[in-house]
Amino acid sequence: MKKYPLMEIKDFLNLAMRFNKKEEMCDVKITNYAQFQVVKYLFDHDEEDVFQKDFEKALHVRKSTVSGILDTMEKNNIIVRLTSTTDGRGKIVKLSPTFEKQKQRMICEMRLLEERIVEGISQEDFDVFYGVIEKMKENIKKEGLFDDKNV
Repeated sequence: MKKYPLMEIKDFLNLAMRFNKKEEMCDVKITNYAQFQVVKYLFDHDEEDVFQKDFEKALHVRKSTVSGILDTMEKNNIIVRLTSTTDGRGKIVKLSPTFEKQKQRMICEMRLLEERIVEGISQEDFDVFYGVIEKMKENIKKEGLFDDKNV
């Protein structure tokens, strides 16, 4: 049976999210990979003011897509949006106080997930994997589908 790279990547992400739900990483539920990416980005940039446009670049998606993701996350009490003191038009995105309390637990669970999914995979295999992913990203860039340098 022929395998398709994009379908394999999507299947992998779906399995990872199912594992997350099975393990009940925290009381606030992250329901899809896009929400997971938003939370991870906020973890990695917790000392900075993060705006919606930052997610557009980091996730390589349109403004309307990010808006929908953030709307759902705000409704589910995962994030809050605060008015910027420097630019009243911009909204700063932060983890909600409820979610912030669970941050350390979730970071530990994310690390555990990463450890479990890479178990038994050699560094050589990872080198090949990352090389293939980089080539695929270069092919997408060559097609001119993105003008974003962060792809």
